[in-house]
Amino acid sequence: MKKNNQNITEISSVIFSTIILSFCVIHVNSSTLYINPFLQITIVLLSILSLHLIDKKKEKIEKISSINIIAFIVVLSSITISSTISNETHKSITRFVLIFGVSFFAFYIFRSSRNPQKLLQGLSISVILITIVSTLYNIVMALYDFNLINKTGYLTVTMNFAGIELHQNIAYRAFRLNQTNYYIQRFGGIFPNPNGMGIMSAMTFFLAYTSTENKKIRMTIQAISLIGLIMSISRMGFLLFSTALIYYHLHHNRIRQIIISVMIIVLMLFLFGTATSTPATIATPLKLTPISQQELLQLSERAQMISMAWQGFLEHWFVGVGYGVGAEYLFKESADVQAVHSVHLNAMLETGIIGTLALFLIWLTPVFATPTSNKRIEGRIDHRHVIAALLFGLFFAEAFDLSVTRFHYIHIIFVFFIGCWFALGHVLKDKT
Repeated sequence: MKKNNQNITEISSVIFSTIILSFCVIHVNSSTLYINPFLQITIVLLSILSLHLIDKKKEKIEKISSINIIAFIVVLSSITISSTISNETHKSITRFVLIFGVSFFAFYIFRSSRNPQKLLQGLSISVILITIVSTLYNIVMALYDFNLINKTGYLTVTMNFAGIELHQNIAYRAFRLNQTNYYIQRFGGIFPNPNGMGIMSAMTFFLAYTSTENKKIRMTIQAISLIGLIMSISRMGFLLFSTALIYYHLHHNRIRQIIISVMIIVLMLFLFGTATSTPATIATPLKLTPISQQELLQLSERAQMISMAWQGFLEHWFVGVGYGVGAEYLFKESADVQAVHSVHLNAMLETGIIGTLALFLIWLTPVFATPTSNKRIEGRIDHRHVIAALLFGLFFAEAFDLSVTRFHYIHIIFVFFIGCWFALGHVLKDKT
């Protein structure tokens, strides 16, 4: 039995690695190696089906609480209605079927698992290995280029190795010092962008708790993850890390619930203040703000996008403008290159108040309902606590990002976290 469980961990780590790698990008000899979206969908579906085959479902699947069933139904109904009445009905329904069809299939498979802790360990190993490889790749490129801070922002680092030319597209974080603009390089590794690198690095830090009981190995993994986070200079990554860290170290249930409630209220007030205080006119093209004194502490163009989404929400507050077409509604012909970088405001714009509240209910149920174990030997309870901490961190990070509700590797991981959290609860219930 133990050998079989080990096989599940190893096989699931390969499957999850396949899913994540299908979204990665690498530039070799002036060519960009990546997988197109339709092939990605195929890979994800086949991979999830493979997880189902290696981990037979329970003979009897436990019921989800009534309130969460209602939330799922409300989300589906709200999205269906908003997509149907949208001006981009065909596009909206297509994106809804492709993205949420995969999501609900994945959720069912993850939630019905009889070995959720082994699947979680498999996911943790895959995320950790890919993030470590990506971080080491960043370190090598940074040492080769050795130009981390400069007065001219450039977007490519190139390295020649054994006749192979490797390129990495980089971003930069700008700041002003003594009336001079400086640009700090931001590395994304093999992930599509530095924000993905930052979020995956932050996740790696916490998933290290579920991957190994060896303290030295865990601390080594966490140290490398922090290097990856720092090199990405991702504000969303730092936000996920800091908020998840707060949650993880709050062991008293009542105190934790009070503190995280206050934090969520502050976040919502901040988003509301940003949306209502930033000038935005949907009818005019998006204008980017000039470089601020310290860009790291400014939302810049994201604030305007949030404000534009808020104005669109006020006009379609009940069911929204249609799932997946918020960018088309706001940015028209620029929809392919612009987006509302906030899951929360984007959900309000696309699915209205009802769909957004239902999404928040599903998202935050594990955050508020997770019991805390003070005993490290109760690994499964700790696993639920780790998942809840990451979901809490994602709730804050995705307030300024748009990965969770799009077809994205972070979206797949997010769905797994929720499904696995429910499955772990059922396993614990069966053991008691």
